[in-house]
Amino acid sequence: MQFEQYSKLVYNKVWNIVNKYHLNSDIVKDLLSDGIAIYYDCVEKYDKSKANFSTFLYTQLNRLETQMKRTSLKYSELLDFDFDTVAVIDNYLSFSDFIELSNLNRDSKKLFYYVLQKWDYDLTKGEIKKYFTKEHKWTIKRFEFVWQKCKEFIKEF
Repeated sequence: MQFEQYSKLVYNKVWNIVNKYHLNSDIVKDLLSDGIAIYYDCVEKYDKSKANFSTFLYTQLNRLETQMKRTSLKYSELLDFDFDTVAVIDNYLSFSDFIELSNLNRDSKKLFYYVLQKWDYDLTKGEIKKYFTKEHKWTIKRFEFVWQKCKEFIKEF
């Protein structure tokens, strides 16, 4: 089986996902690489007694969408923070000073400072939660409460 014969199927699946999730061009290369890797994985695992290769490949390419759903869920909570508002505030006063002057409780301030410190990294809500539950001994309920308070604070602007 030659990749060229099935490349259109891989490309179409990738572009459907890109359009569905409104992804930027940086992600397209990664998805295409993953799609091609799935193709080669299928070549190795294909059992012609069970299905046509194109059917098998198509069903396996659904892993790309599953992966994208997980990724978008993972980041959607973090992206709920309106950091455009943060950028506007930062033009007049550093966001750290703004947080310090706010009426936020100590836990919320601590969470904001941590997120701002780590913002350049691929940070997820799960990683933030893990940090606060392990390093600061917060309960999950406490973390979720503080997370919600921070989101509400940002949405006020």
